[in-house]
Parts: sequence; C-alpha cells; structure tokens
Amino acid sequence: MITFDGATLNWNMGCAESNWDVHVGLAGSGAPTGTPSDPGVSSPFVKTGLEASTAYEFYVRANCETDGYSLWTGPVTFTTGALPPSNDNLCDALSITVGDTAAGDAYTLAASTAQASEPVPSCFNSGINGSVWFSFVAPESGQVKVTTDITGGTLTDSEIAVYAADGVTCSDLSTLGTPVGCDQDGGDTVVYNSTINFTGATALTAGATYYIQVDRWGTATAGTFGLRVSDLALGTGNFDDKGFSFYPNPVKDILNLSYNTAISSVSVSNLLGQLVLNGKYDTNNVKVNMSGLARGTYIVKVTVNNMVK
Repeated sequence: MITFDGATLNWNMGCAESNWDVHVGLAGSGAPTGTPSDPGVSSPFVKTGLEASTAYEFYVRANCETDGYSLWTGPVTFTTGALPPSNDNLCDALSITVGDTAAGDAYTLAASTAQASEPVPSCFNSGINGSVWFSFVAPESGQVKVTTDITGGTLTDSEIAVYAADGVTCSDLSTLGTPVGCDQDGGDTVVYNSTINFTGATALTAGATYYIQVDRWGTATAGTFGLRVSDLALGTGNFDDKGFSFYPNPVKDILNLSYNTAISSVSVSNLLGQLVLNGKYDTNNVKVNMSGLARGTYIVKVTVNNMVK
C-alpha cells in the first residue's frame, strides 16, 4: 500500500535469512554505499516519513549472518500519493460563514480519503469515495440553503450531508449520528451537484454548529468545487442606509440603533460566526446591551422587513 507519506514494502525470502537491510531513496539515487536507511528489518516493512507526490526507489539485501550480506537487489520504484486536502478529516473541518460567496473551484476532493467509522448517508452512492468536511453556525432564522451547485469547478457530481455538531467527538465519527439533511443531484445549474434547503419544520437551531460532509458520486472526478451556505430569510430589498444610524462605535455598554422603519430583530455574532446576542423588536429605536460581552470585535445584523444591514 502506498500513501501520501509512506509505503508498505514487500520482498520474498531467498533462503533461510531472517532479517534484511532496506534502503529507500529518491528515484535515481542508486544503491547505498554506506549505511542503509533501514537496517535489520523484515518483510513486509512499512516505510514512513516520505514526501507526498514524490518518486522513490528501494533496495533490499539479506543478512546471511556468518556468510555476510547478499548483494543489493533493486531498484523497485514507487511514487507516493498526493497530499490530502487540509479538511480531509472531521477534526480539521473548515469553518465557513453563512452568506459568504465561494468560487466554483474554491475547494477540492482530489486525494481525499474516507475516515474510520465515517457514516454513509442514505442518499450517497457506493459508500464514501473520499470526503472533506466543513462547519458553520446556523443564523438567527435557522432557514439555510447549503449548496455545491456553483459553476467553475471540475467536480460535477457531488453528494452532501449536514450533521448537528452537538455531542460529536470529531475523532470518533460514529458519534455523528443521522444527518439532518442529505442530497445528491439536487442542483439546478450543475444538475448533478447538490442542494439542501432547511426551512419550516426542517429549519436549523439558531446559533448551533453544523458539519457538512462533501463526497463525490461513484466514478465522478474528484475535482474542485464551490460550497455556499445562505440564509434563506434574507430578503432581496434594499436597505436604506440614509435612514439608518447607530452609535457609539466602539461600544462600551449600550449600542443605539435607529431606522426609519420598525426594526424586527438584532443579532450579534463574534468573528467565529457564533451567535452571542439575539433579540426581537418592533420599534424604530433599539438599545442593545453589550456590557456582558468580552472585549473584541463583533458583527451586528439588523433585520427590517427581511432586509439585513
């Protein structure tokens, strides 16, 4: 077996020898003239610590005890695999912000792998072909669209599933449980890519963290793709900046907000996307008490008639 950072090396015993010397070097470097890289080993031998996407060769010789060493046999060449994506494992899930845009080639499945105990959602085809992971914090509305239906990538047949992160141990994927949403082939623009809408009874819990599992269908190319999480509650109208005011900035205790139409809600999130304050209103002037928050930078979203500032 060959991985991105190692290889399992095998050879056949020539006589009654019980241990061998192995030398692993870059392809073309030749048999060793001094101490080999791995003396006194047996077959199979697992060589680790190699560089990804690199050509190597190995030689082997038998230790015949009183008769000395055999001649070096080799070279046998091999190339290590590509380095997996940085979010290949659940513990390394990439955090994305609801509402952020993503290019169609922002992420990749190339060289991705399946983890031990990784769940296979009911909408996935032929097991896990090599997945990557993302996380996001659900917005105040809980109404979310998760999609890979974005042009510009080379992955054109994706599968996605969303899991609640509460109670999950990222190093043990058996703790993920049943996904709260799953889709294959639900795209409109790239028809075999995927889209999940969480609305009404399926709306997510505001402020809760969720994981996204992205895989590919069967024999589809493990290429590049985009991923976007949108707040479906946001309207398409225009927020009147001239009619909106706020003070002071920076805020010590109370943030004063004013608009020429009644403000329906105000939410405050930290830079990790975690919701720290949330309030419902029906007034043109709102006072938000921020005295209980730790010193730092926060994002304040003001909603008026499904428009957000």
